[in-house]
Amino acid sequence: MAENQPLRVVLAQHDSESIGRRRRPYSWRVCVETGHDGRHVLATSFFIQGCAAKGYAVQMVEHTRYRISSTFRGSIEVGSIRAKDMQAFIQCMFTAVAYPRDDREAYMPQDWAEAALRRLNARGLLRALWTREYIEPALVSAERAWDRGDQ
Repeated sequence: MAENQPLRVVLAQHDSESIGRRRRPYSWRVCVETGHDGRHVLATSFFIQGCAAKGYAVQMVEHTRYRISSTFRGSIEVGSIRAKDMQAFIQCMFTAVAYPRDDREAYMPQDWAEAALRRLNARGLLRALWTREYIEPALVSAERAWDRGDQ
């Protein structure tokens, strides 16, 4: 991969597990598209996993086909990075804002993803500053496109 090759950064939403009759909100994953396997886009995917009682940890999965997962529900492009900035991007993802310990019950993985995008912007790795007010309606549109088979 060439150093100056642009890599697309997307925010993907995935269906979360069920809790009884209630659905958890979609989880958001920050994905950097790093290649193609001949049929599908490959990406390095970042997300948090855990629970309020035990805490959360950032997870990174490389070479994932995030768009063909049975849980995928659409994505939006949030920017691009140069291949040579990938290591700085990874470090930033693992230092993204942690959940507030005094408000564990109200914390959602979406909060982490939004904070990660803000930190990437602050460090100059993403040009646009993303806020929930823009992200949520854009992901609703992305889900509609996914429902139609357009994503």
